[in-house]
Parts: sequence; C-alpha cells; structure tokens
Amino acid sequence: MLVIASTRRVSPRVPLCVKLDVMTDLSTLAASGATIIAAGLGAYVSGRYGHQTAERVARRERRQALADAAISANVALRRAFQESNPDWTGRDWEVLLDEAYGTLQASGPLLPKGLRHLRRSVRAACGEALGGVAAYELVSVRESMELADFDPVWSQNARDYLDVVLASLRRWREASERDAQSTAAPDFDGWLHAEGRYARS
Repeated sequence: MLVIASTRRVSPRVPLCVKLDVMTDLSTLAASGATIIAAGLGAYVSGRYGHQTAERVARRERRQALADAAISANVALRRAFQESNPDWTGRDWEVLLDEAYGTLQASGPLLPKGLRHLRRSVRAACGEALGGVAAYELVSVRESMELADFDPVWSQNARDYLDVVLASLRRWREASERDAQSTAAPDFDGWLHAEGRYARS
C-alpha cells in the first residue's frame, strides 16, 4: 500500500497563558502611551496658561505703576491750586506741570481711548487758570513767562477738573483688564459744558 504524506504545515499551538501575557503587554503599552500623551498635553496647556497669566499680571502691574505716578503728580498739582501760593513764580509752576504732563504722557500707550485726552485736557484747565505758563513747552523763552492774574473762577475750575481726572485715573488703576479699557472721562471743554461753567464769570 502506498501512503502519501500530507504537505500541510501544522502550526504549533500557542498556550493560552502566552496569549494572555501578550495581550497584557499590549494593554500596558497602550496605557503607557496614553499617559505620556496626556502628560505632554497637560504640560503644554499648563505652560501656555501660566504664560498668559504672567502676561496679564505684568500688564496689570505696569498699568498700576503708571497710574500711581500720574495720580501722585496730579494730586500735587491740585494741591498747588488749592494753596494758591502768591509767591510762586512761573518756574515753580513749571516743575509741577512738567511732572503732571510727563506722567500722563508716559501712561499714554496704555490709557484707554476715553482717557487719552487727559494730558491735553489738564493743560487746557491749567492754562485757563495760569496763562501761558501752563503751555511752557510751547513757549520759546521760559524765563520770561509770567503768571496770569489770579482768577478765582478758573482756579476753581482747574481744581474741580483735576478731581475728575484723579477719579478716572483711580478707576483705571483698580479696574479689571477688560473694564480698564472702557474707563473714560470727559475732556475739559466737555466737562465745562456739562457743568454749565463755560462762560467766564
């Protein structure tokens, strides 16, 4: 009798325990990969959020520092109007005005649209009370400047308008980042009209 041998290849049977070990290893590998991805994503989000928070804090601190300087300078200017020292010269006033104008100009890049006129408005208010000395940077010979005759009405107007300026700067300083951009104050002419003070007494 002729016996024909089968050419079919018989695969060795893999024990069940080996299959389970392989599946366990794959599950562990997948879990490890997911953990690594999640950790990387978390670090990215955390880092980006931390950077944005640091930027907001820096902007707020910058705004508050500029506001503090402008408030301090304009408080000193308002106090000078209150005291109305008759011995003061144009040069004495120039020192205060220079500080007040300078701090408002330095704040300009951060000031919201509704406050960008403050330097111009403060100069207009002071000009009505003091004369040309308030616009000293526009005068070629500072030493020859003379103060205008004291006018109690316009001196009072300057003091009261400086109160408006100071209140707006304090609101801007304390506001949240979003609300700071909507802080506003009337310009000097608009304030005079609103208060019914436009006509010189």
